[in-house]
Amino acid sequence: MAAKTADQLLTVKVVAARLSVGLVTAYRRIYSGELRWINVAPAGAKRASIRVAESALAEYQRRCERGGAA
Repeated sequence: MAAKTADQLLTVKVVAARLSVGLVTAYRRIYSGELRWINVAPAGAKRASIRVAESALAEYQRRCERGGAA
């Protein structure tokens, strides 16, 4: 059985570049729930440190191709 490789976690800046959108648009898609994200900030941090898994970005892009998301 092959070992499953871990998803790479991408910054919002990288996600925006891959989607060819601005940073504000990437954040809008994250906060609207269109794009799943992970908070990697340490416990007790005042702000979230957002990362998007490579698989979540691929899933979002597939939905967009099918016309399921903007």
